Amino acid sequence: ENGESTLETLTLNSGYWRIAATSLDIRECRKKNACVGGSNFTEGYCEDGYIGPLCDVCDKNFFYDVGSDKCLECDESTEAFKDGDADEV
Repeated sequence: ENGESTLETLTLNSGYWRIAATSLDIRECRKKNACVGGSNFTEGYCEDGYIGPLCDVCDKNFFYDVGSDKCLECDESTEAFKDGDADEV
């Protein structure tokens, strides 16, 4: 507000991540589309479907698709793989 920014309210550009709102260590993400940036640490800096350091891990109910280089949400066609029941597909 009023041109003032604190470490906790610092806005990160898309493609960047940090471990905590008070961290000075700001890292560039390997998967640019996974890190949304922003200034709200409690909501996280990761796009939906991504979690972890540098938003580099697919979240629960998501899988990594090599062709698109993205974490995609599981649907009915991938549900069988989620519980290790690949024989049912």
